[in-house]
Amino acid sequence: MSLMSYTTRSGLMGLSNYGLSCCVNSLLQSFSATQEFTELLNRWQMSDTDIPEDCNTPLQLQRLLRKMQSDKSHTAHHEDFLRCLDRNHIQLYVQHDVDEVFLSILNLIQQQISDKELAQEIKQLYKITVEQNLQCQTCFYLTKDTSYFLSLPLPISDCSNTVVSLPPQFCAHQKLSVASKWSVAQP
Repeated sequence: MSLMSYTTRSGLMGLSNYGLSCCVNSLLQSFSATQEFTELLNRWQMSDTDIPEDCNTPLQLQRLLRKMQSDKSHTAHHEDFLRCLDRNHIQLYVQHDVDEVFLSILNLIQQQISDKELAQEIKQLYKITVEQNLQCQTCFYLTKDTSYFLSLPLPISDCSNTVVSLPPQFCAHQKLSVASKWSVAQP
């Protein structure tokens, strides 16, 4: 089977590697495959803004994702989006960490979309909340701390890689040893 027939049949869209853009390409494939993300971005209408179009990350991303999803017969050209990132200090011809580029793109979306509610909805797609509970073994005082971070989703396949099959020690309570005790300041 040729690559073109596989691409057309599978619904994938190829992207060329311009200026070490492979990590950006993988992000674009992830964004394109995340229906919720594309739906939210497509709801956005560019309103009055002082950001030039060639520097407007949400606009360039919206245009590119529409192009990727509409014409799957050939490779999408994404130089405008890459130049937009370059104008926003994500340099071309420099190897980047995909997570840093992901966070930079999310930050640019938050800064450049005037509809802050919509920008927040986009951010929520990638928000992971973490709750930490720490209990003193002497007085049993419990402290709770909630924080969050933004991350690309981790797909879990339908085979044996499920959350249930993960090593039990990942979610198990850990009793602190004498060397790692933490003193709890009670209010």
